Amino acid sequence: MKKLILLILMLLVLSGCQKVKENVTYTENDKIAIANFEKIEASVDAMLENDKTKEVQKEAKGIFISVVDFIFYDGEIKGVTFKELSEEGKKKVLQIAASIDQKIESSFPNYKENISKKAGSALAKAGELIKKGANNINDFAEQNLGEENYQAIIDAKDELASYTKSALDLVEDLAGSLLNKGVDALQNWYQNFKNKD
Repeated sequence: MKKLILLILMLLVLSGCQKVKENVTYTENDKIAIANFEKIEASVDAMLENDKTKEVQKEAKGIFISVVDFIFYDGEIKGVTFKELSEEGKKKVLQIAASIDQKIESSFPNYKENISKKAGSALAKAGELIKKGANNINDFAEQNLGEENYQAIIDAKDELASYTKSALDLVEDLAGSLLNKGVDALQNWYQNFKNKD
């Protein structure tokens, strides 16, 4: 009898420890961004499964730059920006982005630091913030990138453009504002962003 009671208690404890799937409702903007990030992740999986050449590494770097552009620099996916997503949508996008980053990192260790002399550490910081937000959306805040890192990525615009051109086929729906706008326009945007706080 004691064994039966113990077994029942263990089952109750184990069933209580299982994560209950939350019923999340996504907005139309969320669905657009999530579908595109899932498509990018599938492309990364296929790309890394087949080859690990320097050209693939360059494409992978371009993908991460495009992800950072969408999340931190008002990049658009089919007219949708990260800021327009619900909290649930942002969290899901950050989770997929963190997964993409992890997959690239496992094939090309320290790849973010090697993207750019000017912006390598800034891109690494962006990666850290994406991971924090993927784990807990409340820990994510764009302004935590910091003014110096934000500006470093803007200053490296021309250098970063060569990577994103390599990845263009894989991120076709991710229209990057960082690379499509001039440095002056981004600096004006950043000053307005900074003055809001």
